[in-house]
Amino acid sequence: TAYYYSSSKITTMGLHDFKYGKIQAKIKTVDGEGFWPAFWLMPDEDILWPQGGEIDIMENRGRISNVSSSALHFGKKYDDKSTLVGEVLIPRSVKFQEKYHSVSLLWQEDKIEFYFI
Repeated sequence: TAYYYSSSKITTMGLHDFKYGKIQAKIKTVDGEGFWPAFWLMPDEDILWPQGGEIDIMENRGRISNVSSSALHFGKKYDDKSTLVGEVLIPRSVKFQEKYHSVSLLWQEDKIEFYFI
């Protein structure tokens, strides 16, 4: 059995950076083995992961089509890091992959909130 996959990446490093505020996108995900659509933020500086942190606004594993997650990754190095994850269980009747959804991050000094609409 042959499997064919393609992937894409949009790199915006150096184009815009921010600390605190709201970022929002309309996203349509796909389902299926091997897909892992994601919308995430990395530091705008050359620093080893996870020292600069990572904010996953939305990740949707294609093989698990009714769960989306948001996460924070931070720490000293790959094997000495912390991860905070929140997951949303989407009722299968919603058919999440069939239309665009608004995915947002509201980042304030003392909290971060994630929204799926």
